[in-house]
Amino acid sequence: SGLSKYFRHVVVSEEIGVHKPDLKIFRHAMLLAGSNRAENCMMVGDTFQTDVFGALNAGMTAVHFSPKENGEKHAPPVITIRKLSELSNFL
Repeated sequence: SGLSKYFRHVVVSEEIGVHKPDLKIFRHAMLLAGSNRAENCMMVGDTFQTDVFGALNAGMTAVHFSPKENGEKHAPPVITIRKLSELSNFL
């Protein structure tokens, strides 16, 4: 996707041994980022059932990347974006 240059760590579920929405993968990502406070963390994902649900369950800010013009739009606390450039509005 070309996004890896923006991140110090990329967490891959196969490397961790659990899959989203398991809390362990979200906690692992938090520790790698140096945070022990979920409310200070944001997860961006394109799958509501695993990415967004898992982040909300972990206490993180959840951003659903839904690029289709007529794609899903969610009510707060979920943030819905159509373009990744929109993330800067929420950081």
